[in-house]
Amino acid sequence: MISRAVARASGGQTAGRSDAAGRLVDDEDPVTARVAFARIGGPNVDATYCMVDRPASAGSAKPHFRASPWQASDVEHRLSALIVPVPEAEPLVGRLRAELDTAAALGVPAHVTVMFPFVPPADVDDKVLAVVQDVVAAVPAFEARFPRVEWFDEDVVWLAPEPAAPFVALAEGIRARFGLEPYEGAHGLKVIPHLTVGHRAPLPRMRTAAAELEPGLPLRAHVGSVRLMAGSDVAGSWTTVAEFSLP
Repeated sequence: MISRAVARASGGQTAGRSDAAGRLVDDEDPVTARVAFARIGGPNVDATYCMVDRPASAGSAKPHFRASPWQASDVEHRLSALIVPVPEAEPLVGRLRAELDTAAALGVPAHVTVMFPFVPPADVDDKVLAVVQDVVAAVPAFEARFPRVEWFDEDVVWLAPEPAAPFVALAEGIRARFGLEPYEGAHGLKVIPHLTVGHRAPLPRMRTAAAELEPGLPLRAHVGSVRLMAGSDVAGSWTTVAEFSLP
């Protein structure tokens, strides 16, 4: 339910120290000692940062994530979120989300939330990305089903994923490492994985949408990545900061 959050602090991306090859490095932190970024694509603002092996780092495994910087002057990125994208759901829920979930207009795809709000975009650096990757690396890729429609009171209509445990493990791992609570604890401390279809839209329309979903269930999806996104309350502002592959 990304669309209804209170905005967090704004700011630009933390750059870190660069070596002669343009890599961002941190030699002091044991968690990030194996992490380095190499810029590709030249100096343009759309250049991509991808993970590379640190030279002479015996025994270190290559991290499995990609990160892309945003240009702060384009839009004020005030919030970030970790989500599991579910592209297989788009044919079923895309049209309904566009009508009933304002997060869709912000640029957030069909997803199951791992943590929202996450770290303020100004504080997202190589250390943060490395810790997220450590959490993600503990949860193997898996196949999920969304067999039924559920409700949070009469405010939110959503699809329930099975198994729920891997989604919970991702959320609990992020909670433990960053000291964060989903939705800042506004909906209690229990993690309930869900794919939102409608949020605080007119109730009669959400009820008819729930009925429209039923013939397309169960929905099946491969869960292979966690995505870090950042944006604001401006339409289309949410963009991908990094993608983390489940092993």
